[in-house]
Amino acid sequence: MFLTLCSKDSLYSHSHYSVFDFTVELGKNYKLNENYTCGIIETYFEVDSEVSHEIGKHNLFIFCDICESNYVRNSFLPLLRLVSTEEQLYTPLYKPISRYEFNKIRVYIRDINLDIPIVPVKSFTCTLHFKISQ
Repeated sequence: MFLTLCSKDSLYSHSHYSVFDFTVELGKNYKLNENYTCGIIETYFEVDSEVSHEIGKHNLFIFCDICESNYVRNSFLPLLRLVSTEEQLYTPLYKPISRYEFNKIRVYIRDINLDIPIVPVKSFTCTLHFKISQ
């Protein structure tokens, strides 16, 4: 199963969410068995065209509330993957999921210091792949 999540989808229904912290309501309830894992296979950072040449390379943590927590920078957080703003496609690193029934997913992004990134991004899109673990 694939789910493509975009921060803009959340901004329309939840004005207090941002590009770096958003929840997407999926429109239906998903029920998975306990053998499923989740991996991020692609990302896209939409950058304001006036500053696109200034964005540079940023390494960012992508967290997702349906993933089991991992040890990250002295905390246990639901890390999905560390990504770069310069790359879009990834070989997935599949993580165990913590919730097997859901109708919304929260994604939040932090810089290497676990702070909200200071990057001129207008929107963020990612594709999650769910598969049965082997």
